[in-house]
Amino acid sequence: MTEAIACVVLLLTAGLALAAGIRLGRRRGPARHSEPEGMPDAAGILAAAPVSVMVTDLRQDDMPIVYANERLVELTGYPASQILGRNPRFLQGPRREPGSDIRLALSEGRSYQGRIRNYREDGTPFWNALHLAPLRANDGSVSHYVGVQTDITTQVETERRLRDGQRQQYALATIAQLSIETEALDTLLNETLAMLTRVLDLKLAGVIEHLADTDTFRLRAGIGWQEGVVGRATARPGRNSPEVMAFEDRQTILVHDIRSDDRFGTQPVYERHGIRSSVMTVLWAGNQPWGLLGTLSVEPNRFRQEDVEFVQATAVLLGHAIARHQHVSEIAHQRTLLDAIISSSIDAIITIDETGIITSANPGVQTMLGHAPGDLIGHGVSMLMPEAHAIRHHDYLSHFLSGGPPRVIGIGRELQALHRQGHEVPVDLSVAEIMVEGRRLFVGTLRDLTQRQAMQAQLFQAQKMEAIGQLTGGVAHDFNNLLTVIVSNLSSLLEHSDDPEARQWVEETLSAAHRGSTLTQRLLAFSRQQPLAPQRVDVANLIQGLERLLERTFAEHYEVSVTAAENLWTCTVDPGHLEAALLNLAVNARDAMPDGGSIRIETANLEFGSGQRFGSETPDPGDYVAITVIDSGTGMTDEVMINAFEPFFTTKAFGQGSGLGLSMVFGFVKQSGGHVRIESELGVGTRVTLLLPRAEPATTEHAAPGAAPVAVPEPVPNPDEQPEKPLPGTRILMVEDDPLVGSSTRRMLERAGYDVTLAADGQSALDLLEEAGPFDLLFTDVVMPGSMNGRDLAHRARGRWPLLKILFTSGYTDTDLFDGEPSTPVHFLQKPYSREVLARTIREALAHDAGNRPLR
Repeated sequence: MTEAIACVVLLLTAGLALAAGIRLGRRRGPARHSEPEGMPDAAGILAAAPVSVMVTDLRQDDMPIVYANERLVELTGYPASQILGRNPRFLQGPRREPGSDIRLALSEGRSYQGRIRNYREDGTPFWNALHLAPLRANDGSVSHYVGVQTDITTQVETERRLRDGQRQQYALATIAQLSIETEALDTLLNETLAMLTRVLDLKLAGVIEHLADTDTFRLRAGIGWQEGVVGRATARPGRNSPEVMAFEDRQTILVHDIRSDDRFGTQPVYERHGIRSSVMTVLWAGNQPWGLLGTLSVEPNRFRQEDVEFVQATAVLLGHAIARHQHVSEIAHQRTLLDAIISSSIDAIITIDETGIITSANPGVQTMLGHAPGDLIGHGVSMLMPEAHAIRHHDYLSHFLSGGPPRVIGIGRELQALHRQGHEVPVDLSVAEIMVEGRRLFVGTLRDLTQRQAMQAQLFQAQKMEAIGQLTGGVAHDFNNLLTVIVSNLSSLLEHSDDPEARQWVEETLSAAHRGSTLTQRLLAFSRQQPLAPQRVDVANLIQGLERLLERTFAEHYEVSVTAAENLWTCTVDPGHLEAALLNLAVNARDAMPDGGSIRIETANLEFGSGQRFGSETPDPGDYVAITVIDSGTGMTDEVMINAFEPFFTTKAFGQGSGLGLSMVFGFVKQSGGHVRIESELGVGTRVTLLLPRAEPATTEHAAPGAAPVAVPEPVPNPDEQPEKPLPGTRILMVEDDPLVGSSTRRMLERAGYDVTLAADGQSALDLLEEAGPFDLLFTDVVMPGSMNGRDLAHRARGRWPLLKILFTSGYTDTDLFDGEPSTPVHFLQKPYSREVLARTIREALAHDAGNRPLR
């Protein structure tokens, strides 16, 4: 095609030269050659040419076009009148400057052949194959240039598409390679956009991320944007934006000209950047829309269909890369989380291979077994086991690898691990089997059971103490009922006996009964059912008084000292029982030092926070007063310390102690809301600490000095003492389920002059109150069989007869019977009781105004 055009150009050039020569010759003189007869003129030849032809005159300023044939008019769309007289540069559109190679050919007066893009009158571009040939005058100088143009737009577009397709295929292959090799997602996004803009010859592109579970988009990466736009999250744009339409409709949106596209309103970002056309396509990360890939141009109608397809193909590759990065990030996150969990675990976690070699270990191994994790790797796991377990482990592993059923795999079991220092640690071991890159590994998790076993032992001890407490309380109750009968009958027998020898026997028996009563009181103390009279106590003063008592009591080879903390807080306790508890501890300390030694009593103010431990217990948060009795005696073994507070447990020889001293201390402190701790070391001594709650801030009352001694057994009554006679006709309804107690007490009251009616249970008492009343006093046991106890009976009776006076009695202790201030006296008679105590308590109850205290 090019050769044919060249031939035409040569012919036309020759024809024009001939025509010019003729015209020039005519002006200068006779023609040297005559025109052949019948030969057409040059203008006719040019007009009939199948290509576009123009002639420019170099002799005139700006080389105007002096000839243009009809083919040129058809090709450019300009009429001849708008072509002639103008420089050919006007066909080049905005550039209006010929290439340097054209200028060089013109300056040298030689021919030129090349391609050039021109624009038609309507502004559409087209490509020409341009041939320029000079026309020379007779003197040999170039006077004109003939330009021949052939429309090769289709050929150029085909070549461009082929070339662009190759570039796009290369770009897609490069992006695919980048998505595999690039670890950082933002780096991949930016390099992909750079490749995209180079291939499409653009200045603007971006990756827009949709923030999950929000209405917000963010320009995650971009090229060509104004400062501050990339990376900034913006509020969700309106539904009429290309971005939201593409993302919500899950399709590619092509905008040819945003200014004339009625689908969209004003887009501020587009206006700030001068954007006219764009392609927005969805980025799919797996099966979820992740965001958008956008290419944008300041030119309208910038994107062809093949450009859209290239952007879509790029989005597919980028979506796969994003999904892979998300997966890798999730795996990395899970691994980081797993590493953090394993590293922070208080359990020891190790992995071993099929041969029993340790391949990894967490820091918990060092905390539990003393081995640094790095020191274990490469060693056999048997180094963490006592010899017996190591042998069994080897047998287990061999058995499992030979195809036998697992004995440990997937099964938790308790065993002993070997600490680096040589001692054994109780652990719970669980083992899991995993496959990693075709290798079988075993993951072992060891949990230290030391604390759990200690807690279980403490719980068992507490449960045992509680059970023993319930048992001793029940025994004390029943024993008190028996003692009540014994004491009352002995008192009556003593009153009616005139035989001196018989009276002596009765008095000795009555004294033994009172000692039995003291024993039951200690049992009630342990079971936390003893009667207490708590009050604000100045502990420092109480201990100072106790120091003087101990100094007078103990032999000279015992050194007694007291160290009281400054500004020691007060406690709300029963001062007599506190002194008795400390006296018991001091006596125990003395007995542990048969050859003498030192006994120290120290005090301190302590504050306990939430979860803070005191020995094996966790006190409630708050302020406490600590009283510690320290001796330099023989100390206790662990077994002795575990059982020290149990009733009747003693290390003394048979008959030398009841074993109730420390149990009484334990019960008193617990009943007072406190705690006890024993610390002891053989050959060094023992420390027993009482932790008592601090008293509430005082108002106007003063703390009791706390120097009163513990109560002693009742003395043998004086038979000559004549109690005050009751008023005639005083009626008492007595409620007692024990027939012996009821019978003996009834006789004592009747001998004292009271009219007594006996009921065996609560319902019988209510019936008697209704049928045989009125009564002056309801004298009822607290603990009774059936659904109605003494408190329930009193409540129902008081509701029916508000002025009825009430006296409680029990082998247990229960003073919490009335509402009111703690200091309000409660009419309660502890079993066993003598005739004199019974008579005095009855008189006090009858003298009491029943209407001023409501029952619960």
